Amino acid sequence: MRRTAILLLAVVAASLFSLASPGEAQAQPVTLTLDRVGGLVNVDDAAGRWQYEAGVVYCADGFVAWGVYMIQRRVTIGAEQVNSGAVTVTLIMGNTPADNITLQGAHAFDTGSYLGSVSATSRLWAPVRGRSFTGSTLPVPFGSSGTLTIDRLRRIVGDICDAPVS
Repeated sequence: MRRTAILLLAVVAASLFSLASPGEAQAQPVTLTLDRVGGLVNVDDAAGRWQYEAGVVYCADGFVAWGVYMIQRRVTIGAEQVNSGAVTVTLIMGNTPADNITLQGAHAFDTGSYLGSVSATSRLWAPVRGRSFTGSTLPVPFGSSGTLTIDRLRRIVGDICDAPVS
């Protein structure tokens, strides 16, 4: 009787695992660190303000360089009522033409936080299209300008960010 219960439990567990897509176990979020190079650039126009920044992307440990990033924030007249604006983040890795991920969403003026989804990628990053992201432009302990967490990115980039630093 006990052997049958254990066997049944094993079959149920195997069945549940098979419902997940291949690589699901490694399909966890990855948090990247954004280290701004230079300051923010604000450009005011008749409709509101553009804000630009760029820098280096690191794995969360702040030591393994992963690529570069560019952020464009758009605040238009009237958006003050909801304390938000539009944000586009582009991550660029590799040679020309560079592999890339573009994320679009909203950002909050007062907290520096943002959220949205992956809107476009090069072929290498196609599995994360449509996945969610969150982030903050608030500094993290070692002096960067913020963090960015992309859902399910670990499946692709895990080996880079999980590798021991030599």
